[in-house]
Amino acid sequence: MSGRQPIESHRDPRLEAMLRSALEARADAVHPSDRSAEILELSRDSGTKRPRGHRSVVLMLAGALVLGFLASFLWPSGSTTSQTPPTTQRTPLGGSTSVEASVPTVQTGIQVFYLGRDDGLLYREMRDLPTLGDRLGTAVAAVLNVAPQDPEYTSGWSGGQVNSATVHGDRITLDLSQSAFAQFKKRADEEKGIQQLVYAATAAVGGSQSRTVQILVDGSPNLPLIGKPDTDFVRAGAAGLGPLWVDSPQFGQTVKPGPLPVSGTADSSLKSLTWSLHKGEAAGPVAKGAVTLGRAVDGRTPWHAMLRIPEGTGQWRLVVATGATSVTRTVNAFR
Repeated sequence: MSGRQPIESHRDPRLEAMLRSALEARADAVHPSDRSAEILELSRDSGTKRPRGHRSVVLMLAGALVLGFLASFLWPSGSTTSQTPPTTQRTPLGGSTSVEASVPTVQTGIQVFYLGRDDGLLYREMRDLPTLGDRLGTAVAAVLNVAPQDPEYTSGWSGGQVNSATVHGDRITLDLSQSAFAQFKKRADEEKGIQQLVYAATAAVGGSQSRTVQILVDGSPNLPLIGKPDTDFVRAGAAGLGPLWVDSPQFGQTVKPGPLPVSGTADSSLKSLTWSLHKGEAAGPVAKGAVTLGRAVDGRTPWHAMLRIPEGTGQWRLVVATGATSVTRTVNAFR
């Protein structure tokens, strides 16, 4: 892949919208006696001046609501999202996934799948994200709402709500809002977007590779462009995956000078991977080396390498390549 422009710090409006939606949904479930509606109304009325003491009361009430909201994730009850018993599984794509009985406030190592801007193939980013339900619900909501970090990735989805995400045996059922499908104009685009969900959902749940994914739209099996599928969706296979993934470091990650582990997966047909480290946009590398390949699983080969970020601050560009296939990761170093 080609070089990139310098990174600019920016807010992800879709992630903010996802969090706001979760907060408001949780507030709607609170009994009216706890004044949730009043708190939300007051929080929206940011343009109206109020006495100082009144603002303090509002902040205290809002704080109590937020604490209750976080506590509900730490100690969930009556969740609409269910999943298999706690396990830690090796995934067929070179990663691992943990299905947990307790639900933390942040889910680490969520596999979120995106589309390459140039080739339309699937690529993944390993993300640490605020919990929305459980690991399955968080992964599916991320596909719908969270923008990729890497500017060479895009998504078929531009927002939407996860009504429920459940697992029964080998079937995963995702019920999504009608609004999630609004941007699809072609059947092929809808099918690619669904593959993003299929890979994210099966990676989040782990376990059997025979898992299938049923997708509903506000409870209906009829999808906007595809109609009612004859069977559940399954992973499309290695042919639909980007040939080379870098799982760590992520694009734009901040690192310290010193050893930096690098890892990812590649199509099993790719051999003799190499890495090179460049200062900023400089063409010539300051260091280079070979990548160690692991054992192939389901057509993907995990790989890893260890490089060293030189002393000093600034931007560094890591290139992992074999032949004409390459992936670039830009990281920011600080002392």
